[in-house]
Amino acid sequence: MNKEDRRNDPARIAFCIKLANLRRELRLNQYDMEAKLNLPKGSISKIERGVREPTWREINLFADLFHVSLDYLAGKTTIRSPRRMDLFDYLKNHSFTDRQLTLLEDSLYENRRRYMDPYSILSDETETLFEQLNAENEETEGSEKADDTDATDMEG
Repeated sequence: MNKEDRRNDPARIAFCIKLANLRRELRLNQYDMEAKLNLPKGSISKIERGVREPTWREINLFADLFHVSLDYLAGKTTIRSPRRMDLFDYLKNHSFTDRQLTLLEDSLYENRRRYMDPYSILSDETETLFEQLNAENEETEGSEKADDTDATDMEG
């Protein structure tokens, strides 16, 4: 594949567009992104225009900066981060009390406000809260089973 064919490769064009869109979502200009990632001046511009290919190191830096998977950057999936999928699966498969939902909502709001990024990875505080909620749910389920066993014993 010659140089011109590589520039016109649909996967490469999609990567360049995705990179520019992710950068804009974080409200970074090319210069700020280069400074943040310690890249040479003009690197981001050349990569976004398809003039040069990013190195593996740069691709990994992009994934970390934008909190996305390498598969997302490569266009293999529309799911930005596997961790986020775990969060949604967790929420779908658990029931919460009103108090737990309020704590969860407050923590997620604080996480989003703090990082000013709707796609940011959960803060340590939010992850700790999920662990606490899960432990509370397990305790509740355990005590309900014990109550059921006691009631059965009394009937017999």
